[in-house]
Amino acid sequence: MPHLPPSSLPIKLQSSSPVPWQWPFLNLLSQLHHHFFLAVVLLPSMYHQQELKKNPETQPRDHLPPAELHALDQQQRPCPLQQIHQHERQENIPANDRRVADQPNLQPTMIFNVLEDVINNFIDPPLRPSVDPRYVLSDNFAPVDELPPTECEVIHGSLPSCLDGAYIRNGPNPQFLPRGPYHLFDGDGMLHSVRISQGKATLCSRYIKTYKYTLERDAGAPLLPNVFSGFNGLAASAARGALSAFRILAGQFNPANGIGLANTSLAYFGNRLYALGESDLPYAVRFDIKWRHRDAGSSGF
Repeated sequence: MPHLPPSSLPIKLQSSSPVPWQWPFLNLLSQLHHHFFLAVVLLPSMYHQQELKKNPETQPRDHLPPAELHALDQQQRPCPLQQIHQHERQENIPANDRRVADQPNLQPTMIFNVLEDVINNFIDPPLRPSVDPRYVLSDNFAPVDELPPTECEVIHGSLPSCLDGAYIRNGPNPQFLPRGPYHLFDGDGMLHSVRISQGKATLCSRYIKTYKYTLERDAGAPLLPNVFSGFNGLAASAARGALSAFRILAGQFNPANGIGLANTSLAYFGNRLYALGESDLPYAVRFDIKWRHRDAGSSGF
């Protein structure tokens, strides 16, 4: 094929780059997004790291050696006389005042829930079927409840008596039905185990007690935004990022304790089973004599 000069090419290529008058606006948006990320994501985490250094009593205890744990317990153990005084002061409080003092402050929670509903219904509603929980969490992907150890019925054939072991897997299973956009990877981690022994099979399903799962279980509602589906677009990222920052400053959750789901995979390392997720430390899992799994907490290597 003969070489054609540029002027004789049949198709004229046109540049799709922005015109010069658009560059200042694009530069401004880029700087705003960068500063917003620093203010919403990094600064609260750095703030809580500094608070943990100032107050050792709130630091995680999972990675401390036994000697330091014993010393920390001795420092945090209150004086018995101080406990008596506190008990006497509590008894002197009238019943009505004591009931009011014991109730948590629900006003910030109600405000944050209203803001979250505004975001999910007006700013970033799940319009696409790929992020709509009604379609994503349907049929075989619908959430399931925890299942105690349950013997499985053998419908056809039999299990060899010499077969002795377990098959374990984990996967996403949301604790609460999402109120906004949802991705399959955003579900809380749940372990499913099938124990086979003496010709019988036992099925058990349990949530992995991550910091996120425990926090939202006690609150009775989702607190942390969905990472995979909640930050698509500048408006959604700004709104949910600001709401997360407000929740952190209000003390509803601490990102220094981890925001992972432990729903990705399992690893058997050092005679221990770990539930893994890329955004958090591994969670050690132990089993009792009936092969019901119980979490031993997060662990670092």
